[in-house]
Amino acid sequence: MTAYKAFFITLCKILAKGTPNFRFWAYFCNLNKGLQRLDFLYGKAADRCKGADNRRREADDHYLGAAWPTSCLIRVNVSKDKLLSRAWCNLIFEGRNKDYGAYELRRTAGRRYARALWALLIGLFLTISIPLSISLFINHRLKQFTAELNNEFSKLHPDQAKEGHEFKALAAGRHVPKVRALPGGKLNVPDVVDTPVEEKDFGMNASNTENDDKATNTEERADSAHNADRKDLPEEGKTLTPTQVVEQMPEFPGGIKALMQYLDAHIDYPKACVQYGVQGDLEVSFLVDKQGQVREAFISRKLHPALEQIALKAVREMPQWKPGRNGGKVTIVQVSVTVHFQIK
Repeated sequence: MTAYKAFFITLCKILAKGTPNFRFWAYFCNLNKGLQRLDFLYGKAADRCKGADNRRREADDHYLGAAWPTSCLIRVNVSKDKLLSRAWCNLIFEGRNKDYGAYELRRTAGRRYARALWALLIGLFLTISIPLSISLFINHRLKQFTAELNNEFSKLHPDQAKEGHEFKALAAGRHVPKVRALPGGKLNVPDVVDTPVEEKDFGMNASNTENDDKATNTEERADSAHNADRKDLPEEGKTLTPTQVVEQMPEFPGGIKALMQYLDAHIDYPKACVQYGVQGDLEVSFLVDKQGQVREAFISRKLHPALEQIALKAVREMPQWKPGRNGGKVTIVQVSVTVHFQIK
């Protein structure tokens, strides 16, 4: 016990020399409410000193006596002082500049600490109470709902059998009836007959014997929409196939370069095709009539339905072409345009 006493005496002397406001430090050690206490004579001696230098000198020369209980906390004679009070704040800043800002912060520190503590407590309370309240409310409603269901079920009674009737238990499963042979019955097994397959020739080698008895109607009908005697009507020629070439092919206004620019401006790449990586070439074929109008457009090389619809729409909205000529006469020509789709 003597070693502990010497250690605390040395510690208090060091703090008294190095800390001007030793009473301030000691106040934070005042946690002995309701416990045994250790009274330092240093505090009483310091109260009689007015300056910090005299306080240190008095503390060095003063004897520090103490009682050493088994369990105790440090207590000094500043237990009645309120460190956050206005009087204590004025004592600390006596003779100092109070307009600098530290005085105002020190004066309102207690209020800020109280607000922060209340905010912390309220936030902690809400954080715990709100989920707990919701959980309790849900459990309460579930119990009420279960009780109501049990109450309703208890009111239900099974149907009572009428007089002279009895309930019979029916099997829930389905019984397969047994197959029994009737007396005098016969077992009829169908005969399996192989039907011969008649071989016929198809295509170029097929004979036309089936159509020999059928007469072909070759009646010619006059044009009911136009007068056949008019000389200014255009002559209708045979529809040319894509493999046929005329002397002067139809021409898009501005040439091939203008046609490519038109298709590039009027054909948009669908986002779905870009997302799924659909790319490649498709071919659109159409007829350029004698007036230069585009008609009967169709897809001659397919790629994707969305791309085909966009390409057909752009072709059908094309401006009037310069019609083609063959033998010096305007004729109908079929044109094919290849559209290339590529994701860059």
